[in-house]
Amino acid sequence: MEEVQKTIVRYNLTHDILAKTLVSRFEGLQPIVMVEIIDENGRLIVTEEELKKRGATFATAFVVRDLSGAMVKKNRETGEDNPFVDTKISPKTRTATERYSIQYLLNAIWQNVVDNKREKTDGTETGYKAGTTRSNGIVNYENSRVICHKIKDGKETFYMNYVVLRYLSERIVTDENGDVIDAEWLDGFLSKSKVQQHKSREKEAKKHGIEARFDPQIRQMKMSNIAKIRVFGAEFVPTTITETKTVKV
Repeated sequence: MEEVQKTIVRYNLTHDILAKTLVSRFEGLQPIVMVEIIDENGRLIVTEEELKKRGATFATAFVVRDLSGAMVKKNRETGEDNPFVDTKISPKTRTATERYSIQYLLNAIWQNVVDNKREKTDGTETGYKAGTTRSNGIVNYENSRVICHKIKDGKETFYMNYVVLRYLSERIVTDENGDVIDAEWLDGFLSKSKVQQHKSREKEAKKHGIEARFDPQIRQMKMSNIAKIRVFGAEFVPTTITETKTVKV
């Protein structure tokens, strides 16, 4: 069957302009209240079509992330030097790039999910109440639920703020030659192993007073880690040069 192509407008925008563009696009749009659209197991109880009728905004992001900034100097299992980071003893000789695509929900209020699930916890009352600030120093940009930023040492970093719906592709990590890196071996070099990540999620969920599988997957992702994002029928590319062109996808 012949593949059908569609034409889409691609906006290559610097991070600050993309931030302002998306903030303006969401201005006046009512946010989605998460507690109204998921059941006690964290599953969607309404169709995507129904969500769109309620004003939900879906986005698809294609992530390309250099993992060298999230690694330790030596493998926790083997003790070998990390070839993906520079050390005083050995220079960086390889690259590790993570790639995957994800669909997420923008402009959503998630605090009520935490509060609601906490109240349903069997006899467990932690007294936790979802706050409006983040411990990592990232704050909402221009009072937006969609864009966040952080200013450190005079440098401003922009983030997308979203709720995970589904992963559209398997996460893979490739080296400088495009070859897939063994996940188990690579895990020993990561700052947070899979086991540690799981424990972190459980710890956060325990603080909320709910099971980890019910804890809302609210995320902030650096714009620099997004190769492109499709939303509002257009494709936005975080870049260093602002330009617009029409492409076939």
